[in-house]
Amino acid sequence: MNNRLLSCIMRIGRLMVESGAEIYRVEESLERVLRAYGAKEVNVFAITSNIMVSVECEEYVIKNYSCRIRSIGNHVERVDRLNALVRRLTAEAPAVEIVEAEVEKILSMKEYSDNEIAFAHGLIASSFSVFFGARGVEEIVMALLMGVGVGVCTRQLEKLRANRLLDRFLCAFLVTLLTFVFWRMKLVSSVDEIIIGILMTLVPGCGFTNALRDLFTGDSISGALRLIEAVLVAFAIAAGYVLAGVLTGGALL
Repeated sequence: MNNRLLSCIMRIGRLMVESGAEIYRVEESLERVLRAYGAKEVNVFAITSNIMVSVECEEYVIKNYSCRIRSIGNHVERVDRLNALVRRLTAEAPAVEIVEAEVEKILSMKEYSDNEIAFAHGLIASSFSVFFGARGVEEIVMALLMGVGVGVCTRQLEKLRANRLLDRFLCAFLVTLLTFVFWRMKLVSSVDEIIIGILMTLVPGCGFTNALRDLFTGDSISGALRLIEAVLVAFAIAAGYVLAGVLTGGALL
């Protein structure tokens, strides 16, 4: 097994973690693929921030590889295609050139545009506002517009690789601040439903669910790391809301 092939296989594992795959599935997939390419002994250890692999290619010839994970998202379609690629590699063990081409094909998948993401944020925010009791047209429209603004803001901060806690804190702070300002200006009659609807787009629901999933499958370290991150993000959202409410003199409703 040459270094080029090992690097390509590790890239698949890294993409799986970054796309939100289960940790146990990442470890199992890497082990199966490496054995399909002739590895005699494979040891894989993965968490949400790092993957370490030790491979015995030939007798007493051991290779170690470590890969740092910088960010984690939720890309279900990419995970599905990576799983399909792993099954193919396990069954056929094609040449490394074919593997690299397949990985590039997966990475070239069409993703949602910035405008589509921003509109989705606005639609979700306005929908949650209605769910939590908003009935006035001005409240629903305000939630929609500010939700779009949150979508634009989070997208740009992601491109800048901003800290996720800072990202959520700033968005929660700006949303609450502007909503209370509009309330003081009598542009909206209530702020409860608007703020709740918009903040729901920032709540780390997927992060918390993935943490429980890892814990239930026995990956205690990864589950604990995901859970801690989800709790810290929730605290960042709450801190942004409280600070904005204090600064505007609004009652923390």
